[in-house]
Amino acid sequence: MFIMKHEIKRQWLPLGIFALALSFILAVVVLMYPSMAEDMGGLISLVDGLGVFTDALNLDISQLNSLIGFYGMEMESMVGIAGALYAAYLGISLLSKEESRHTAEFLLSHPIKRSRVYLEKAAALILMLTLFNLIIYVIALVTIIVSGQSVPLLGFSLLHVASLLVQLNIGLLCFGLSAFLKNESIGLGMGVALLLYFFSLFANIWQELAWLRFITPFQYAFASDILKAEQLDLSLIAIVFGTSLLVSAAGLVHYDRRDIAS
Repeated sequence: MFIMKHEIKRQWLPLGIFALALSFILAVVVLMYPSMAEDMGGLISLVDGLGVFTDALNLDISQLNSLIGFYGMEMESMVGIAGALYAAYLGISLLSKEESRHTAEFLLSHPIKRSRVYLEKAAALILMLTLFNLIIYVIALVTIIVSGQSVPLLGFSLLHVASLLVQLNIGLLCFGLSAFLKNESIGLGMGVALLLYFFSLFANIWQELAWLRFITPFQYAFASDILKAEQLDLSLIAIVFGTSLLVSAAGLVHYDRRDIAS
């Protein structure tokens, strides 16, 4: 497991810094809510005036009158997108960097199978994203408690679980794709994450594109849907996640057979 440990040790500092930065933003959101609640009518009018964007973002205006609803909206727009981009960055770079930085020949010269390299790096990706989200979850929850406010723990936890699943979905998809690349294509990873996000918006706006909801993980992470149902859409998660797992499996098969650039 030395490859997995090495990757986690190498990425620990930037992971911690980014997690703390997003946690700080969410903490500010929590601390600001009591003062904003006094004039929530103005915010609701603003959101209501967004028109088609309200549908695209799947916003439920009535939920903004509660901390959990307001928190969910802010988390979805901040942690949701930023976390997806971070997951895409990790997924696309963990494996492909070995070739682009010319360290693959040294790594694979050791008595270790390529499949083990692939699987340990995939495990490192999963563990890092889990740790990333756990840091955010704990700090946000502590901030709510310390500020004397409260939220439904189930709804709060489901929001964060959904965020983690989206990141794992995108991270593993990009990780599988990276097995077919010879360069560390960060731009490709960012593009995949943003494309999936816009797919989700399109699916909400145009009925003709509703089928896109079965492709993008953002569809099962809308705060309004989660807070209404108080559960995750497990069937949709299974369908969308299945694509990432298939790409990851294909990446493993290809990486085990391909010629590695030195």
